[in-house]
Amino acid sequence: MKYILLLIIPVVIILNVSYNNKTEFAQDPNYIYLFNGLNLAAYGGPVGQYDNPGTPVSILAGLIMKVIHFVRNTENDLATDVLQNPQYYTGLIIWILTIVNCILIFFLGLFILKTTNELMYSFLFQAIPFFSKSTVPWCFQTLCPEPLLLGATIILSGLFLWKFYFNKSFGVFTIRYYKDLSINIDRFIIYFGILMGFCLATKINTLPILLLPLFFIPGIVNKFIFMIITFFSFLVFTFPIRHLYKYMISWYLGIATHTEIYGSGDKGFIDYNVISSNFLMMVKKEPLILYILGLTAIILLKQILRKKYDINFKILSVLFMVQMGDMLMVLKHFNPHYFIPILATLALNLFIIIKSLNLSGYLRSVVIIAIIVFAVYLNKNVTKYIPELYNKEFPADGINITSYKSKSPMYALKFGDDRSVNANSEKLKTIYGDQYFYDIWTRQFVTWNDTLTLDSLFRINNKVYLHAIEVYMEEWKPVFEITRVSEDLFLINNSDTSALKK
Repeated sequence: MKYILLLIIPVVIILNVSYNNKTEFAQDPNYIYLFNGLNLAAYGGPVGQYDNPGTPVSILAGLIMKVIHFVRNTENDLATDVLQNPQYYTGLIIWILTIVNCILIFFLGLFILKTTNELMYSFLFQAIPFFSKSTVPWCFQTLCPEPLLLGATIILSGLFLWKFYFNKSFGVFTIRYYKDLSINIDRFIIYFGILMGFCLATKINTLPILLLPLFFIPGIVNKFIFMIITFFSFLVFTFPIRHLYKYMISWYLGIATHTEIYGSGDKGFIDYNVISSNFLMMVKKEPLILYILGLTAIILLKQILRKKYDINFKILSVLFMVQMGDMLMVLKHFNPHYFIPILATLALNLFIIIKSLNLSGYLRSVVIIAIIVFAVYLNKNVTKYIPELYNKEFPADGINITSYKSKSPMYALKFGDDRSVNANSEKLKTIYGDQYFYDIWTRQFVTWNDTLTLDSLFRINNKVYLHAIEVYMEEWKPVFEITRVSEDLFLINNSDTSALKK
């Protein structure tokens, strides 16, 4: 009966996501990983995405696409089928990742039940997806690194709990290197190192989690072995972007040495005005994370005053350092879904705090139920129905130019192709014919695979409509004149196009 109860939260997640599932998926980031995965699956590469790095997402997306294409048994080749049905493939990949994560959540509950014999603790850990408002939209409705991070950090937290809280052994792996000489490596170091490399290859903001094993693995040699395994694991999982390492390193250095998001802003590590502003946003958007961290700080202070430095204190203090390190990274470049890598560790905080308080069985259940109810309450509006993104009718009396995040399935394809080194531009032109786009950053007009002038567009039709998000038109002002027609729709003035005659 207990095992059946462990299905409640995974099934609720699946039903909720199914009921509120998007019918269409946004250009960014879905099409980045769809196209890079397609390149790997159809051509063996190249991959153009390196900033997360995000490579495991592209690899997994490519493998799933191959399976879906095989099952579909279509006459079209893989690339053509994906380019003609991008939303279909994106949706199925997201669903498969969602189901895998729900299976992991079930087994996490089973693991906690087996080790503690307490069903309520199982529910506490299974409630991890509700600790952040970003989990459902990013982990269960989007093709991006977050679904993989959620699953991987759930496994990492389980490994850590088994090894260092319950003091259980994974056994040793023996390497014989000369006659009777050998070296024994704790299997935990191998498992955690491989998974840690996978996490870093998926998204670099998992970096603070490295502190967890480093504080507890005994001996300098073992710590060194762990770092070596993590490093080579990272290289393996980012192998498809090995030719982009120099750009990846430059990207991270830019982020570390500038004060604003994506390496923008002034030189410097932190802008305290930005940090304080982002903290206020965090209070509004992610209150439960702050509550858990605040409670952890209070418990740690209480332990210090009592001079009670037991295993609970040691683990909790390291967890707190990891989480504060992650918070610093997020507050520097704020986006709520950047907290997802530490959600599983927050369950460890609550578990250790509740255990250390020695509450009665009844009171312990009340506390855990209250935490879960509060978490679910904070997420009550997260999965409301999201309208279709690409259902807007375009004016028929002129040329329609689409741009970043405009309601256009064509620009979604263009966006994905641009961020996967344009490996599919010729095939896209064959399938969809001539299309026209506007790059808001370079302020250029482009086709699938070429640039063009505004003059050349006016020679085709004297009415040229630009579909663009209004805030982007203010932030990246075009060098030509535009007149607002309606929301996110502009008419380019056919008066002076000399600035674009190149």
